[in-house]
Amino acid sequence: MPTIADRPTSITIGNPVAPRFAQDQQTRTWAFSESPPAAPSRSDILRYAQRELAGLRRLPRGWDGADGIPLRPEFASMALFLVDLVTTEDGLATPQFSPLPDGGLSITWLVGGNRLTINLDPYGISIRGVWREGHEAFRFEPDRAAFLQSELESAINEARGFLLKISTRVQHQLLTS
Repeated sequence: MPTIADRPTSITIGNPVAPRFAQDQQTRTWAFSESPPAAPSRSDILRYAQRELAGLRRLPRGWDGADGIPLRPEFASMALFLVDLVTTEDGLATPQFSPLPDGGLSITWLVGGNRLTINLDPYGISIRGVWREGHEAFRFEPDRAAFLQSELESAINEARGFLLKISTRVQHQLLTS
């Protein structure tokens, strides 16, 4: 398993022959266009993340109707690395990627109202788990630019455990089209 010290410095375009799949916004479940497995594998999710991040890198300047800039390459690389660290098994909930106007990114796993969020922006990183009732499971929001690697590793471990817990409720509804 990779460690924080192994953080990549660049991102490549996703494999264009990989199966295309998307998350249905109404049911938050997977819909495949080919004969899929029972649930997306870890490698499916990583390929999906790579494709999504590559697409966000190609956003035009002003994509938000204002001064929004495309996803910064360092955040794309770090996001893919963090998804890899947090997604340790097949069949886990899948992330949703939302660009931020400053070139940052919000990564969210949402299952039954439970939410794991990782935010990357020019001001730093934050990782937060929230139960559906609104109670915070954990929070990592350092108030300084320099924090210990062990603090981030601890937050990643918390996020991994939280994702495993909330993913027991995910239902992968596979549709053929």
